[in-house]
Amino acid sequence: MLYEKYYKNMAKQFVSEVLEMKHVGDSVAICKLSIPKDFYFKPGQYILVAAKDSKGRKISRNYSISSPKNNDFIELCVKKVEDGPVSNY
Repeated sequence: MLYEKYYKNMAKQFVSEVLEMKHVGDSVAICKLSIPKDFYFKPGQYILVAAKDSKGRKISRNYSISSPKNNDFIELCVKKVEDGPVSNY
């Protein structure tokens, strides 16, 4: 099947490093994240990002991957939400 390799990522968890955070407006940033070599994706695919807030609680949000496929990183377009625990991270 053509998209078989994309389905292998379902529910795959990994730790990522923020490689770059580029602010492209007052309330929008492009977040570039590292990915493992065996992580395949296509643009527009959703990914769940989890982090800890200032009180140590785990929080998570869904983001759409905005980078072209076949990169060794992913980029997420993040809109800042007032008092948003993830977008203000």
